[in-house]
Amino acid sequence: MLEFMLKTALLSVLCVEKLWSKVSLNICRGKKMKANAMAFEAPTPKVYDILPPPRDDIDEVLAVLFTGPSKPSADDFTRTPLLVRKSVVKEALTWLILNHRDYSDVKLSEEHLSQYDETTPPCSIIWREADSNKTIESMSVDDNNPEDGTESGQCPFTVHGILGDNLPGYTKDEIKGIATSYFNQGGKVLAVGHKQEGESIWKNPSLYPKMFPWLFPYGYGGVGTCDISDSAHKKYLLMYYDKRFQTDENFPIVAFSHEQVKAATSAGWLLADKQSFNAVANRLVSLNTSVLQDIAERMAGGEKVVPQGDLEVECFKVLNDIDRVAGKVNGSATTKKFMRHEIEINM
Repeated sequence: MLEFMLKTALLSVLCVEKLWSKVSLNICRGKKMKANAMAFEAPTPKVYDILPPPRDDIDEVLAVLFTGPSKPSADDFTRTPLLVRKSVVKEALTWLILNHRDYSDVKLSEEHLSQYDETTPPCSIIWREADSNKTIESMSVDDNNPEDGTESGQCPFTVHGILGDNLPGYTKDEIKGIATSYFNQGGKVLAVGHKQEGESIWKNPSLYPKMFPWLFPYGYGGVGTCDISDSAHKKYLLMYYDKRFQTDENFPIVAFSHEQVKAATSAGWLLADKQSFNAVANRLVSLNTSVLQDIAERMAGGEKVVPQGDLEVECFKVLNDIDRVAGKVNGSATTKKFMRHEIEINM
């Protein structure tokens, strides 16, 4: 995984990796290991013209949490996708500079490459003591294994998208109400930016070849080069005969995220062109924030809120306005609600 990050000219994913290792009580002292990567898409990709990037840059976008009864050893690191083989990275970059059209102006930095150690990960390692690697929330009812992972060879590696620890317990309307209340109170958000002008995800055939040079080794065949829709092109790539796009840790997440951004933007523009947009805007401007705060607190407490009075009705209309946009975005809570309704109708 790290070697891929050092070879891409367009860095777009923040990653937190969680590793678990346990020394067994048997004589051979075997270890069971597994790895989980939580990927956060950076809203503004960072573009490099000198590769590999400095080691400090990798430390900014990668965090490793190692859990287990003892601190990680050098042998543990060899079983994870965290080490950097300098010769492999140098050979790959040399080939890309000679053959990949988007790497023609990229320079290979021996100075940056020398900053990486082949025996330890190029980022800080956080260790937390733990007796088990089981995640209670993700266990199935018939999961009877005492621990996950493998005792030999490379540890299993899984990539997850992050939604938030506190969201699963709330309904769709509760989440929207709490979020709206948070912003009305001046709540802050975290934005990670690396360049004044980021790469466009619209009509940019070179975007994915820059982000995933190992999937597009010559820089050709990017999304938008054929007379088909972007979503159809991505489906074709995911069904490619050698499954390279399916098995890549980041491509499916990034591609789907871009489709969500495009769908939300298009739905927003369509809503702005409708005659009802003035009414939507007036509702937002005249929204009673104290009533909204009260509704959000009642929802957070588990109460099923039924609007009473004109002010509460207006607040719920705002939630419906949000649904009008979110209903066009695949994977959103609104589309899931629509699917549940379809299933109930057909039952």
